[in-house]
Parts: sequence; structure tokens; C-alpha cells
Amino acid sequence: MEEEKIRERKLKIEEENKVWIEQEKNRKEEERELYIEEEKRRQIEQEKIRKLQIRKQQFEEENRQIKEQRWIQQEKIRQEKLKIEEANRLKIEQENIRQEQNNIEQKQKERRIQKPEEERIKQQTQLIGLKNYLQQQLQICNVKQNIEGSNPDDQKEYIAYFNKARDDALLKANQNKEYNNLKVTLSIDDFNPKYNMNRDDFCEKEQKGSPYGRYDYYFPKGCQGLGLNVEKYGKNQDWIQMDGNSEEWRILYHGTKNFCVNSIVKNNLKPGKNNGYKDHDCKNEFGEPQKAGIRIYFSDKINVCLSPQYGYAPHIQVGEKQFAVLFMTRVNPKKIRQSISMQQINYFVVNESKDVRPYRILLHEKK
Repeated sequence: MEEEKIRERKLKIEEENKVWIEQEKNRKEEERELYIEEEKRRQIEQEKIRKLQIRKQQFEEENRQIKEQRWIQQEKIRQEKLKIEEANRLKIEQENIRQEQNNIEQKQKERRIQKPEEERIKQQTQLIGLKNYLQQQLQICNVKQNIEGSNPDDQKEYIAYFNKARDDALLKANQNKEYNNLKVTLSIDDFNPKYNMNRDDFCEKEQKGSPYGRYDYYFPKGCQGLGLNVEKYGKNQDWIQMDGNSEEWRILYHGTKNFCVNSIVKNNLKPGKNNGYKDHDCKNEFGEPQKAGIRIYFSDKINVCLSPQYGYAPHIQVGEKQFAVLFMTRVNPKKIRQSISMQQINYFVVNESKDVRPYRILLHEKK
């Protein structure tokens, strides 16, 4: 009986094993089929993706070709436009050339008509200049009356210097075709013996100026001073005094070329073209920063003006001696500017001519 149970149980187990094996077999078969289906699906998806990529590439290529064709068309249009513009430009340029030629021909025609009149005006101007020149020949002789205290030989040399200054100025005016400057000549009315200076026994310097603006005044030793007429600056003469009044202007020197003397006497000093310190920082009368700019240059020492290093007042040969010329000026102390670099070489600058008043010509003889 027991054996029968064991046998039945064994059979049951075998049956269960068969069922399990069959189930496992079916499961694996299902898994394999699922894998095959999944693989097919994946391949289909990959194929779709590949086709999409191909389509995308085709689309991009089509777009590139379209853009290229569009660019080619635009380039053709641009080239055509440039050709049209170039043709128009050439046409306008030719028209301008033609117009310019017509203008030149018209001007030449007008010049041929006006040339005799211009020659007549030019000759008349030169005759006026010659007339003034001859008048100057007579008037310059009177300048020696203003050189008081000098011996006759010195008087002749000073007169010779002014003659040369006048001749050089006339020559330069002729060379530059500045016919208006031919009549800039000196006369007795330009001088005032009151401000002559012929002493040479000065000390080196003195303190001058008002109590609010004292400064070192360096005497112009070795110079003959010819006083100028300062009546044109008005009746109030406080600016030229040396008594320390509040309106007294400072003494400064300006060296120049001999052919500039007449023009400076007549028209005052003017800002020059060679302004090496124009970008230097200075301060105005209110203490505000200000560039030196294009201005008139001065020094408080004649040696700076006469220095060959700067070439402001070169000596020229007059007879057997050599002379240089400087202007002794009074300058409005409120308008004087000086940078740190200028202080080291005794340079000063002033903005405008109205703040400068030349009152004495200094002739320096080179020893």
C-alpha cells in the first residue's frame, strides 16, 4: 500500500515536471517570438530614422541649392546695379570735367579781360609802396633825434640797423606778395624819447610791481633803448609807471627778427605759429587749469631771448657790428601764464595782444 502511494506520488511529480517543462518551453518560445518581434520593430524604426535622415539631407541640400541660386541671382542684380552706378558716376564725372573745363575756359577768358586791370592795380600798389618807401627814407633820418645820449658813430649804426630792418621787411613783403605790408614803415611819430634808455650801469635785478604782485625785474644790460609812442594806449599811464601802483603792468622781453620790427610797432605783438608749449598745463588768474595754447611768448631775461638755442632774436651784421632786436613790453599781470616747465627756462605766455604793450625797442650789440 505504501509503495503504491510512493509510485503515485512519483508519477504525480513526473507529471508536474512535464507540465513545468512544457510551460517553460512555451515561455521561452514566447520570449523568442517577442524578441524577434521587438527586433523587427527596432529595425523598422531604424529604417524609418534612416529614411528621415535621408529626407532631411535631401531637404537641406534642396534648401542650399535654393539659397545658392537666390544668392547668384542677387549677385547678378548687385553687379548689374554696380554697373549702372558706375556708368552714372562716369557720366557725372565726365559732366563735371566738362563743366570744370568750361569754368577754366571762362576764368581764363575773364583773366584775359581782367589781367590789364590787375596789372594796373598791382603797379599802382607798388607805386604806393615805393612812395611810402621814399617817405620812410626821409622820416627814418629823424629817428636819430630819439637816440639821445649816444655818440655820433653809434647813431649812424642804429640808423643803419633800422634801414636794414626796413629793407628786409620790404624785401620779405615783396617775396610773399604782401603788397599791403609795403606801407608798414616807421616815422618820427612812432617814437618818444621820454622812454629812451642808454645807461649800462644797472645792477642785475630789482624788486618791482604792486604790493600784490612783486617780481624780479632783470635789467636789459648791454642794450640801447629807443622809446616808443604809447599815447595810443590812452591818457592813463599808471600801467607804465614803476612806483608800485595797483595798475602797474609787469615788464617782460620779446625777441624777434629785424624784418618784424616795423609791423610790431604798428600792429603790436600777435600769437605766433611755433608754439612748442601749447599743450602745457597752466593756471589762469582764477586758479583754474588751462592749456598754454597758441599765444605770445616772453621772458623776463634778455639772455633767453638772445640765446642761439631758441633763435628768437638773431644778431645781424650792420657795418662792422652785429645787432639783435628785442621789445621791452608791459604785460597785464593778470593774464600772464607759466607752466612748471616754463619756469625752469624763464618762459611766460600771454593769450591776447590787448594785454601786451611794447614801449621800448632794445638794440643789443654782440661783443
